[in-house]
Amino acid sequence: MAVGSEASSAAVRALAVLLLLLAAPSVASARSVVVLVSEQAPDGADLRATAIEALAERGVRLVRTPDGEICDADPVPCAAELAARAGADATLRVDVVEGEPPQVLVRLVPAEGDPVEERSDVTDGDVAGAVYVTVGRALDIAPPSSAGFLLVRTDPPDARVEVDGEEVGRSPLRVTLAPGPHDVRVRHPEGSAEGTVEIVAGRELAYEPELGEASEPGEGSRPERPAQTRSEPSPFNYLIGGGLALAGVITLISPLSTLAREGQCEEEIEEVGCVEMVRFGAQSGVLLGIGLAALIAAVIFDVAAPIRVDVAVDPQSAMVGVRGRF
Repeated sequence: MAVGSEASSAAVRALAVLLLLLAAPSVASARSVVVLVSEQAPDGADLRATAIEALAERGVRLVRTPDGEICDADPVPCAAELAARAGADATLRVDVVEGEPPQVLVRLVPAEGDPVEERSDVTDGDVAGAVYVTVGRALDIAPPSSAGFLLVRTDPPDARVEVDGEEVGRSPLRVTLAPGPHDVRVRHPEGSAEGTVEIVAGRELAYEPELGEASEPGEGSRPERPAQTRSEPSPFNYLIGGGLALAGVITLISPLSTLAREGQCEEEIEEVGCVEMVRFGAQSGVLLGIGLAALIAAVIFDVAAPIRVDVAVDPQSAMVGVRGRF
């Protein structure tokens, strides 16, 4: 009973953190981070959840890690590059250093600028508590972002975006750039556009050109304005995944029970013998297939998180969209 209560509490806490991340606004310095936990760290999933909780309580936006990279080989340069490619201010790197006592090492590596490093001793084996405190200290002393951000949106979407001659992804996207002028080119089968943008440290510039003709920001596109955008996994992934898992388990009870009792006598008449035996028939096979399919679908929803919530807010408008990738 105690194990079930602990699992339920952990699930509620994870859902609360996710909802808090979705609702938390970006702070004035437009802070957003990619969270990395070293593969050598014990209980890495728990430490990552603790770091995300500390970020959420301070209004720092979480950015998804591109390509599942971990940056164990050369952590600082790799973390800076990772933040730039993800369109985040910085990468938050958590490590546990062996020793007496062991220490939690937190590095906040910005896409542009010097990294911040904080350490805390682990007391009474409370590694998660040390992570929470150290992440908070690193955020408190981190200077404002020295980078700026470019938000590219097109109609229709999925246009190829190049910055200074290098392709950086497909629209809509948000990239981290050094302050100063940058050449932007957008290409789509329905048209193209190009122009020069002026990036300001700690600010976000929206570039929304009319495809088919070249345009500068402010000429055929919306002017610079502070904006908040994010794309996060929707809580519906875990609700649907949990429902599918429960349905799959319930559906599998009957066919698995039948399979376990295959060949046993179901009904026996005295002096006649067994008149009905347990057989794994077509109905049991169908239920088995449905149950397995439901469990596989539950894993897909919980791990891949195909349903995402997109939020875009500026002084003139706000937009919330839900999209799925199947």
